[in-house]
Amino acid sequence: ANADIFEIEDLGSSNGTFVNDQKVTGRLALKHRDHVRFGNVLMRFNAYEDLETICEDEGWSRSVVDAGTQTFNKRYVLDNLEAEIKFSRSSTRPLSVIYFDLDFFKKVNDTYGHNGGDHVLRETANVVKSVVRKDDIFGRVGGEEFVIILPNTPARKAVELAERIRSAIEAHPFIVTNEAGQQLQHKQTLSLGVAELGGAQNTAAEFLEVADQRLYKSKQGGRNRVTAE
Repeated sequence: ANADIFEIEDLGSSNGTFVNDQKVTGRLALKHRDHVRFGNVLMRFNAYEDLETICEDEGWSRSVVDAGTQTFNKRYVLDNLEAEIKFSRSSTRPLSVIYFDLDFFKKVNDTYGHNGGDHVLRETANVVKSVVRKDDIFGRVGGEEFVIILPNTPARKAVELAERIRSAIEAHPFIVTNEAGQQLQHKQTLSLGVAELGGAQNTAAEFLEVADQRLYKSKQGGRNRVTAE
């Protein structure tokens, strides 16, 4: 294999080698975040050190990265959430998600114009990227909506991370240029919903629906808060 291609081969092991629940026969090229199982040992293959490294790999990043925020795109998030649900079920490790959006974002666009709104989105994403952990999967799933997948993380730890994100955004000094060329200070907040995978959620859509309902509760409760039940 060359420097950019990693291959796996089963050399006749008694328990077999599986990639994404498919038995390996012969050699197989591994892809980023493939799930690899040797007997009872489960591992995740990371071809990249972090999201910044992925963005530097232009050929791959075009298909998985949201250009506006340099976070993962919706398709990548949903595909990986499906895989993480299977991984969590087979390994009995906890899995949580954070679903959040920017409060009063229509007003942001109305006040600063769409370029200003895009700047606030990018800046928000950059702040969140500085808080999330290396193995977390952070992506944009709608206009101002984002999801963070938290492998091997129970709800209690997910809430702690969500609170750190909420307070980091609330404290961040946004400077936005409006359509008249004026630089203005802007205060941004988030509403966040947290969910841990339970027995009733079998698909990414069902899992995210729980987190989305809790995000909505945060909105109803006054915004700028985390809801986990």
